[in-house]
Amino acid sequence: MRKVLLILLLFATIASKSQNIDCQKIVPFKDGRVFYEGVVIVDNASSATLYSNAKLWLGKTFVISKDVVQSEVVNSVIVAKGIIDKIYTFTLTIQFKDGRYKYEISDFGVDTFVPGLNKPMKGSIESFPLFKNCKEAPLILFDSKVKKIIASLESGIKANNDDW
Repeated sequence: MRKVLLILLLFATIASKSQNIDCQKIVPFKDGRVFYEGVVIVDNASSATLYSNAKLWLGKTFVISKDVVQSEVVNSVIVAKGIIDKIYTFTLTIQFKDGRYKYEISDFGVDTFVPGLNKPMKGSIESFPLFKNCKEAPLILFDSKVKKIIASLESGIKANNDDW
């Protein structure tokens, strides 16, 4: 019980020290939802190579890869589900063309169980209190975790798989 109270007190302290800000200055939004996207140029890479590298990256990054990939069109698009810190869920869509690919990370949600409150928390991330109130510290932390996934994706897809 003391641990739960300590955790709640820690969150309350962080939340109270964070200032209210415009959420869109830290986390990108599209149509009122948190949304990350980008187009990455990979010179001299076919869509088949980019697709294959993305599948390898998904398998290494998300251990239970058979549950991660939701749908795909070979050499064209992959739609996958992911999770950050066992709390935040998201959808990753990657589209492939020769020499480039586009990623979209969207549909962020919260799916966790709060032991102290003895109840689950589920819903869109925008309705989660730390986001709803636009507290700077948790937004910066969340944004850095998503950007770490994006950097991993980019290096994983660009990886030159030697023809051994």
